Amino acid sequence: MYCNRRLNLKKKRFFLISILGIMFFVLPLSASGVLKKSVKELTVSAEEIIKGKVKEINSQWNDKKTLIYSQITIEVKEIIKGESEREEIVIKQLGGSIDNIRLKIAGMPLFKEEEEVILFLNKHKKQLKKFYVTGLCQGKFVVKNEKVERNNLTVQQFIGNIKQVIRGLEREGN
Repeated sequence: MYCNRRLNLKKKRFFLISILGIMFFVLPLSASGVLKKSVKELTVSAEEIIKGKVKEINSQWNDKKTLIYSQITIEVKEIIKGESEREEIVIKQLGGSIDNIRLKIAGMPLFKEEEEVILFLNKHKKQLKKFYVTGLCQGKFVVKNEKVERNNLTVQQFIGNIKQVIRGLEREGN
């Protein structure tokens, strides 16, 4: 019993040190390295923009059991920008919950199942079938009652603004 208690203490200490290490490196980056982006800037930098619904959230440990990653499956309702004909898109990001353990990363978007969203996305460089949210939480807009939270526009107005930016980019040849 004494060995089990000591082993559990070692695991907890290792996990705590890992989290503190991540916070030491990630928090300063998120505070100083992430600049506020406008919808135009998000539109320009995103490879794909979709309207969809959060279908499923799965969190899992990395191979060394030191970090938690989440995979968020989005049912695509409308493609606003991009060539994809996908019915689903999978977002992979650092952070999540497993049992009673939660890893929360500053600036990372949080998702809820059944949540309606408009997302500005880019492909992971090594996992081309998976995406990340452009501009961290800035690239996620929640839709409630056909209104886009954070800017109080209707969904159609918001999507219209995005499409106007896209048309402008096409005219400029970008």
